[in-house]
Amino acid sequence: MPRSGEVLGWIDLAGFLGPGEPAPPDVLNGIAYDAAGDRLFVTGKHWPTLFEIDLVPPGSLTQR
Repeated sequence: MPRSGEVLGWIDLAGFLGPGEPAPPDVLNGIAYDAAGDRLFVTGKHWPTLFEIDLVPPGSLTQR
């Protein structure tokens, strides 16, 4: 993990919650990293759930 604070990339979570979710998606405002388990969690203001996400390089997912 860089100690300089330099931004190495972006994670675009726009549209992460769909329009059918029970609560308004509002804003992403919670990001946590579990170093022991190498896991990344996100949540947001008024989001109904805490999500664990996997990061993949751009272009590495095939469209379904």
